[in-house]
Amino acid sequence: MKFHTMKNVILYCRVSSDEQKTNTSLDFQEKKLRRYCDEYGYNVIACYHEDYSAKHHDFKRPEMNKIKDYCKKNKNNVDLILFLRWDRFSRNPEFAYMFKRLFLDEWGIEFNAIEGRIDFDSTEWSTALANACSIAHTE
Repeated sequence: MKFHTMKNVILYCRVSSDEQKTNTSLDFQEKKLRRYCDEYGYNVIACYHEDYSAKHHDFKRPEMNKIKDYCKKNKNNVDLILFLRWDRFSRNPEFAYMFKRLFLDEWGIEFNAIEGRIDFDSTEWSTALANACSIAHTE
């Protein structure tokens, strides 16, 4: 008999341009993420909305920093950081690899998209992550 353990999840919604605020609004992203969590029985413990321009390449997103701070203090109570698509998380592979090392490798907290999910247990995760972010960057 397999027991299901409820995952504690932080939602991350991000827009970086006025066009995205209309076409992929923060509210739209949150609703879609919450539906996904309801479907899979995930427990949403927090939701962060980031309205930060992609023109900034310093990786100092205010809401992402709040997530990092929360996870550092509560890493045993967070299982997953979830976002809509990889382009909502990052269009920069360097940023994504940095967060993979911090969240997953150091703290054991998975991070992933509900559209274009990457299997970090597979041998192809590195290529998949680079492709997801690079394709979004070139669009």
